[in-house]
Amino acid sequence: MRLSLSNRLLAILFHIENKRNVSHIISQVRIALMKDFVPAHLGLHHIDRVTAINQHQTTIATILHTTKPQQLYVAADSTYLFIQKSSDNKFQRRSYSMHKHRHLVKPVILTTTDGYILCVMGPFLSDYKSNDASIFKHCVYNNEQDILNWLHDDDVLILDREFRDTVRAMKQFGFQVAMSSFLNGRKQFSLEEANLYRCITKVRWIVESVNAQLKQWKYFSQTIPNSSVCALINAYGSRCVQDIHSGTEMATQVLQKCQTTNPVLLRLELLETKLQWKKYDAQLLISTELTEQELRNLCYGKKKIYLT
Repeated sequence: MRLSLSNRLLAILFHIENKRNVSHIISQVRIALMKDFVPAHLGLHHIDRVTAINQHQTTIATILHTTKPQQLYVAADSTYLFIQKSSDNKFQRRSYSMHKHRHLVKPVILTTTDGYILCVMGPFLSDYKSNDASIFKHCVYNNEQDILNWLHDDDVLILDREFRDTVRAMKQFGFQVAMSSFLNGRKQFSLEEANLYRCITKVRWIVESVNAQLKQWKYFSQTIPNSSVCALINAYGSRCVQDIHSGTEMATQVLQKCQTTNPVLLRLELLETKLQWKKYDAQLLISTELTEQELRNLCYGKKKIYLT
């Protein structure tokens, strides 16, 4: 699954008589994984809520977003599994994504704030009837994997803007929702809103990192049971956040900075209507050298650090 090697090449590497025998072996392995391995490493039934909080919830998420003890913080997002064009006309139309211009299905992934995959629901179709909001509402309304009993009141769900139509429904079930908002015609967010959304982004990047881990398995270019790979990542892969107890000082600094005013914005508001410009050259440039740890505190995820 990792390298997406063909059956013919696997038969040569492992000295198997023909590729049909390889196909039969792979089928037996798949059945064994789904029967014995996946239930032990994936799904809301394989881990209790207390374990998820104590072993997989980062200190940064706890300080920034929780308001009471034993409050769980869960990130949810959908990803894409590209598939071949189906010969079934109805399925072919319902699996075509106008956004990606390809045939695909979408599983929904729930993760903790250290990157541990709690469960995978789906996959679901990708036509106009199956956007992220409607898919997630379907999962909650139908109590997929007993999610309503596993999550408790006031647990925090961190969602992307594509899930905006689910906010009212999630609040009716007693959950809190952390989501970035829209400008709605404004030029920029207020200082309080911008700081709040930065705190959300400081934690939400983890689910995007988990999606990137899934795409590293080249076999995802074909149709496979997506839950098998998620269970393998949980069992043998490394977490996106290695030390969940680190970050207390950084989270405290974030909360302190959220309470401060923006001096640049205040200065712009006090400027006269006619600005006085002057030439700017390299001698006036003020720059400071940042260490790698300082960059990590300012950036969200490894990708931003590499770009920097």
